[in-house]
Amino acid sequence: MSSKKSLLILSSLIALFLAAIVGLNLAVDPYCFLCKEIDANQKTRNRRYQIAQIILRNPDAEQIILGSSRGESTSPHWLQQVSGLKTLNLSYPAAGIVTKTSFIDFALKHAQIKKVIWYADYFELTKTFVDGDVYKTKALRPYIQDIFSSSTFDQSSEILKSLIDWDTIRASFRASRYHLPPSSDLGEGSELDYTDCAKPGFTSQVSRRGLSNEIDILYDRYVRGIINKPPANEAKEAFKNLVAKLQNQHVELEIVILPYHPQFIARLKVEHPDIYTNHMEWISWLGQIKGPGVRVVNFFEGIPHDDQSSKFWVDGVHFTCKGVIEMMGSLDQNLPK
Repeated sequence: MSSKKSLLILSSLIALFLAAIVGLNLAVDPYCFLCKEIDANQKTRNRRYQIAQIILRNPDAEQIILGSSRGESTSPHWLQQVSGLKTLNLSYPAAGIVTKTSFIDFALKHAQIKKVIWYADYFELTKTFVDGDVYKTKALRPYIQDIFSSSTFDQSSEILKSLIDWDTIRASFRASRYHLPPSSDLGEGSELDYTDCAKPGFTSQVSRRGLSNEIDILYDRYVRGIINKPPANEAKEAFKNLVAKLQNQHVELEIVILPYHPQFIARLKVEHPDIYTNHMEWISWLGQIKGPGVRVVNFFEGIPHDDQSSKFWVDGVHFTCKGVIEMMGSLDQNLPK
């Protein structure tokens, strides 16, 4: 057999293998990238899709939390107890304004939302990769605002890549093992024991040396790419439009500016004064957002009663559920009318 013919056969076999993989992933669609609508009973590995499902399963929800991974330590059960409003935590890792507004618009349509708690991250008003990923979920596209223009994110090529991605292949074979989240799942932080978080002796189990190392690791990651760009004007405009929309629908908005660990901020001031200045300008800009039912709360300079230990911190940017209780528990739940 000639080498040319062998190469042709090998190429054909590879093509057939890839076609079979693509066919399997299309048929199973474990991440529901191609699902046309949100189905509360659909089993999937797509957390964005699952967040929308949580909203559908809780049409009586009155309050939603929008955050990044920094919102994951907030127990919706605890906040529900404190506020008296049925609460869902719709936080998603590295979520930017496109992701957050898509969840808000979906919730406004499918639940009885009275209040939105927006955990403000500096990076959310920049063009984040995660916001590009949200376009992959076809069922959410009607709720996605094209803030940066969809040309910024080539969702078609990304979906095509996912069809031959090893994670998707593995997920397709494991699809029969997936289960729907329990009814007690009100979003991120649902599994937290908030009574334990409130105890004086609570700790995240991170040693003092370990915490210091984690602060340094996150600091390097943040200043090298996550917070080294100024907010985009189109994102700021979109945020102002969101505020106006919520006011028109008589939905309260609480904007909570989240803190960094004091050690993180101290380094930022000295080593990257330009980034620190950008943060101060961003905080000032948020502080100017006013109106009926709108409140801006600034915790950037620190958590109340913070001793800078693992009682309050996991690393340089992520605080514990104890930190959340100290921050959110210090607020009057009634916003100015």
